[in-house]
Amino acid sequence: MSLIAAVTSQHPFVDAMVRLLIQAGVRGKQLPVQTSLMFRHARQFNRDVEFIHGLCDEIIRSRIANPTDSDDLLNLMLKGERFS
Repeated sequence: MSLIAAVTSQHPFVDAMVRLLIQAGVRGKQLPVQTSLMFRHARQFNRDVEFIHGLCDEIIRSRIANPTDSDDLLNLMLKGERFS
């Protein structure tokens, strides 16, 4: 069973992140011309990046619209506070 097949029952964010990490590893070992010829992989890579960015934007918008007193990383970043 491949790693991609093993994560098909995960959250779509996990699926996209796994594909991105695998593709980043593959791209790191390729010549630039090889990467530029991998059209199908490039399309999936770009879709995954867009999905992850969109999900993160949605989480941030939701937190701004519904603030909490949580001490989590997102709140610290949104408030511009430094770690203690």
